[in-house]
Amino acid sequence: MNTINFKYSEKKRGSMAMKFLLIGIAGIAATYYIWFLADREFLMGKVASIFLALLGIGSFIYMKFTGNKSGVTALSIGPEGIKGDTTPISKAGGLIEWTDITNVHFLGNQLDIEVHNPQKFADRMSNFFVRDTYLKSMKGVIRISLSEIEYTEKELADALSKYAQNINS
Repeated sequence: MNTINFKYSEKKRGSMAMKFLLIGIAGIAATYYIWFLADREFLMGKVASIFLALLGIGSFIYMKFTGNKSGVTALSIGPEGIKGDTTPISKAGGLIEWTDITNVHFLGNQLDIEVHNPQKFADRMSNFFVRDTYLKSMKGVIRISLSEIEYTEKELADALSKYAQNINS
């Protein structure tokens, strides 16, 4: 059986970038209103509006001009296992061998992979914050985001079903 590679989609990245731009514009509008038009001043409102503006514009610039481009492999499903590069946890975890996987959940725009020994993958993660998030928040589940990947549900289901018999429960 061959490895099936799913690539980043420029169309989906562009769509996400535009959503972040709208968030940034909403943050700028809220900042303008709170600083210049509102009768009452709320510190949290000022902070939140500036945060939204910076988050939206910063994310838009990042997604439009840097980051992964289309044609780059984001998810590989093959005879040896699954490898995802869309989230910090999946990047740091590396290749997830089929013998380590207990369950795979496809939930909308994400693929959750449960493993037998979470510590094995935590040991691969050199960044403390990624490792801590993986062990404490994710409770040993490796999540791969599918929001930037070019795929259909049928393609993904077919790729996973080829190797489903290899999953040890």
